[in-house]
Amino acid sequence: MGKWKGIRKNIQKEKNLDIALYNLEVDKGETHDVAGEYPDVADKIRNIMQSARTESTHDAFKMEILNN
Repeated sequence: MGKWKGIRKNIQKEKNLDIALYNLEVDKGETHDVAGEYPDVADKIRNIMQSARTESTHDAFKMEILNN
């Protein structure tokens, strides 16, 4: 998504579904999460993650927190 990168960290370990958002034009090292400053961008990435995701057929990659 252009200059934006959104990721989820520690989904299984911490049951965390929050989006960490980085502006790669000014933060190539991904050290400053700006999701709180740009909630509309974080929401758009969250929606893409939900709609583009397919359930894994391998049990090792299934995650209860993602409803599979």
